[in-house]
Amino acid sequence: RPRAYWIPAAWPEVIERLKQHGIRMEVIDEPRELAVTLYRVEDAAMESEPNEGRARVRGTPRPEPWTERFPAGSARVPTDQPLGDLAMLLLEPASPESFFQWGFFLSVLGNPEYVEPYVMEPMASRMLADDPELAQAFFDTLAAAPREFTGNPRARLQWFYRRTPFFDPRWRIYPVAREE
Repeated sequence: RPRAYWIPAAWPEVIERLKQHGIRMEVIDEPRELAVTLYRVEDAAMESEPNEGRARVRGTPRPEPWTERFPAGSARVPTDQPLGDLAMLLLEPASPESFFQWGFFLSVLGNPEYVEPYVMEPMASRMLADDPELAQAFFDTLAAAPREFTGNPRARLQWFYRRTPFFDPRWRIYPVAREE
């Protein structure tokens, strides 16, 4: 059980819904930076049929330590309150009742970036030639990968792109943080 959850100000609908449930929170007046845990959602997929007007989402959340700066208007939701269990159900992305699984955070799942093959192919060749450890990791992944990876040139180029300084490290990061 975390000490609290942090919802960035960019998610006012989630903050408002928590208030409507009667969950106590502190909305900050000034930015605050702190060490938190964020989840990166792997294997995310939307269900094919909407449920109650929402696109349900499934995925595997993996915790990662981050130092995050929360802007003014962000909400800190402590879990040591009468509705702390409800806050956890709504904010833990693995919970079937979470705002994440009910589709409130769909925008974090999109891949706003991609790289053109004509750019990435020569870059990947240089990366293989210049970094023997990276080359070994690639060939190990290729040998162990499912057919979708071995038969998909775009997936292979994306593997290299994710290891460049141009890749967005916040890709598929669920924005609600845990204060441990």
